[in-house]
Amino acid sequence: MANVMTTIGNAGSSGVTVTSGAVVSLANDFGFTATQLVNAERALITATKAAVRYRYDGVAPTTEVGHLLPMDAAPPLEVLGNVNLKAMQFILDAGAAVESIVLVTLEW
Repeated sequence: MANVMTTIGNAGSSGVTVTSGAVVSLANDFGFTATQLVNAERALITATKAAVRYRYDGVAPTTEVGHLLPMDAAPPLEVLGNVNLKAMQFILDAGAAVESIVLVTLEW
């Protein structure tokens, strides 16, 4: 039996440049409103131009530690659960030669 998730609404999309010099937080750096963040239960996430590292356990990723999100991964990374979304943090992967742009679409 397949898992099916019905999207009730789209909270919008946002993109942020990610570098190796600073961790970027979904909750603070993507420009989503407090209402959008409270309602979000799902996110589709893509990294363009370069790979990034991410974590959602409350610990900041480093350029070498964290889950790898490859450049232009298809399908996009799907993250479920409001707690996980609010804890998402990104940083550029150590092997990247250029900055990445991380695109996030929030849904509820």
